[in-house]
Formats: sequence, C-alpha cells, structure tokens
Amino acid sequence: MRKLLTAALSFSAAVYICHYLLPRKLWLIAAFLCIALSALGFLFKGDMRVRIFCLCLAFSVGIGVYAIHYGAKVLPARVFTDIDMEISAVATDYPTVIEGAYTSLPIKLGGEDTPHLKALLYSYGGEINELKAGDKIKANVRIKPSDSRYGEEYD
Repeated sequence: MRKLLTAALSFSAAVYICHYLLPRKLWLIAAFLCIALSALGFLFKGDMRVRIFCLCLAFSVGIGVYAIHYGAKVLPARVFTDIDMEISAVATDYPTVIEGAYTSLPIKLGGEDTPHLKALLYSYGGEINELKAGDKIKANVRIKPSDSRYGEEYD
C-alpha cells in the first residue's frame, strides 16, 4: 500500500509541477531525467529499490500524461481563441440558469471548421433556456479559453 502511495504522490507532484512551475520546454527533459534517475534503484535492495522505481517512473509518467493532455486538448483550442466564427454544436445536457443573470449550456462542438471539443455556451439574453440535450445549435460566437480571464492567466 505504501508503494502505491509513493507512486500516486509522485504522479500528482509531476502534474502539479508541470502545471504551475516547470516551463513547457523542460517537460521532456524532466521526464527523461526521472527515467535516468530510476537507474539509481539498482544500487539498493528490497523495498527501497521498488520505492525509487515507483517514485521516478511515476513522476515520469505524470509528466508524460500531462504533456499529452496539454497537446491534445489545450493547444488545439488556443488556435480558435478570440476569433468570431459560426459554430455547429450539439447540446450535451440541459441549460443551467445561474442567479437569473445568465444561462450556461454544455455543448460538443462539431462541423468542418471548428475544433471537436467540449465547451460551455453562455447566454446573457436567455436565448438558450429552452434547449434540451441533443438539440443542434448554430451560432455566431467568440471562443475564449478557460485558462485566461481579461487577458491574464487564470486557473
């Protein structure tokens, strides 16, 4: 059980470090460095050897998983940032009216010129209040990334 805890903490630490501390250009170097450091496990015996392997390899896998997620989800969405465009989408759930001020609707983008991503559609006029899951939508929108607000990075 402690070996699993070691691997889980190491994986989580890698994701945290990649997201908050380590620049993207150093991710691959850090992953390979951790794999190389796992060779130190051969100098030890028993549980210490296994812990070193778990620590280093889980850290390396954490960096790899985060890098793959970033490359597959975040970077493709940034191409469409702050561009006015017409999108086609399908509602994936029912709309949620938030404090009577606006409505949020989870959608799946589709179409030829749009990324195939999940997104939240916000409406301040109540135009989407009557939609249901499965309804198709065409709209003129401006896509904004969820990790920046007012031009600054945000988590």
